[in-house]
Amino acid sequence: MDKNQVIIVENLAVKNMMQNHKLAQAIHQVGWEMFMTMLKYKAEQEGKVYQEVDRFFPSSKTCHVCLNEVR
Repeated sequence: MDKNQVIIVENLAVKNMMQNHKLAQAIHQVGWEMFMTMLKYKAEQEGKVYQEVDRFFPSSKTCHVCLNEVR
């Protein structure tokens, strides 16, 4: 059985990041939105769960065991 059943990605503000001239070309070359579309398609095709998390969700401050926010 495949170990990775859920793919969770952060919903980034790509349009806002494109305003940063240092990042804009790299983001454009990678085609971030197209990558996310393909990732979602492939995950669903393989029966995996694809979920986007809001960019303001405090994931780095949330306990992975009890899901409480750690301060």
